[in-house]
Amino acid sequence: MDRITFTVNGTKHSVSGEEVSSDVHLVDYLRQHLGLSGTKYMCREGGCGACVVAVAARDPADLTHRTFSVNSVSTYMF
Repeated sequence: MDRITFTVNGTKHSVSGEEVSSDVHLVDYLRQHLGLSGTKYMCREGGCGACVVAVAARDPADLTHRTFSVNSVSTYMF
């Protein structure tokens, strides 16, 4: 079973592919499942930048933690 664990605003969350459909965008999960309506979805294409969120993850190449931005309307949960 696929499961991802992540932290949003200091709170840990864990979801599986059985709980969240593979076609759910990050913006929709943040807004609908976590109630965080501050993440916007103006153009729904990622062109305007209203949906940008910061992601911190471990780089598999050298195992360092990196922070980067993603357009949450074009990033899927699974």
